[in-house]
Amino acid sequence: MRDWNYCPYCGEKISKAQKFLTFGGEDLWDMLMNAVQDSFRLLFNMDQQQEGDEDAAMNNMAFPLGGVLQIRIQSEEMRDEEKREEKEKEMRKKEEELMKNVEEVKEPESTIVEKGKKVQVTLETPGVKDKEDVLVDQHYESTEIRAFDKKKKIMYFKIINIPRGYKLIEKDVKKGKTILIFEKN
Repeated sequence: MRDWNYCPYCGEKISKAQKFLTFGGEDLWDMLMNAVQDSFRLLFNMDQQQEGDEDAAMNNMAFPLGGVLQIRIQSEEMRDEEKREEKEKEMRKKEEELMKNVEEVKEPESTIVEKGKKVQVTLETPGVKDKEDVLVDQHYESTEIRAFDKKKKIMYFKIINIPRGYKLIEKDVKKGKTILIFEKN
């Protein structure tokens, strides 16, 4: 017997890769969905609840502990986006806390040195004591840096262009200077 190499719905030729998705004319997706439905029927004894009206049985199905069934499919990008949003929210909260006492904003002198896959940014920030007082906000085409001198109530603010694909790997404060190191991914 010869294999039929054409789709029964559209007539398009089917490749070997596409063939493995069908078993005896039944689509793999349909088989999976039927298996899921059968599992729910067994799990919730739907056959005993209502004979003949499966839609009503599904609508009246009682889930354990109440509530509803949710199936959540999440991509890696979605998780990364959620992490980024959470980090941004934390940064905004910290920025609000640090901004409460600011009386003056200054733009610091800066030097930018590129070494291979790394970029080092050094800012003149006298009075900034701790790297926790430095906030770095990377955007698509630029990076915002805020460094706070809590004693003199000064915020040092600088926007620099860091090429796309660079990530902050190190942040330090030494002798009145803020040092940031970015590395290309």
